[in-house]
Amino acid sequence: GDEFAVLSTAEDVEGLFPAYERRMRLWSDGNRTELTTSYGYASVREHPSASITELAQIADEKMYEAKALYYRRVGKDRRRSREA
Repeated sequence: GDEFAVLSTAEDVEGLFPAYERRMRLWSDGNRTELTTSYGYASVREHPSASITELAQIADEKMYEAKALYYRRVGKDRRRSREA
């Protein structure tokens, strides 16, 4: 999958996610292709002494945690589906 980063000056980072998820649902409803996303984030407010590299690493770890949770929730084993 593709990965990208977003840098934001938003005070309420978590407040951005409901709008994002709403737009993803609208896109999915209008298309036949299934599209899922997983995201992670890290903020300077939560990690004031972290470098930009450390923030990216924290966000990346959270994204993989979210991805693993999604696959557990839908009952999909990504490793097995790649072998098939």
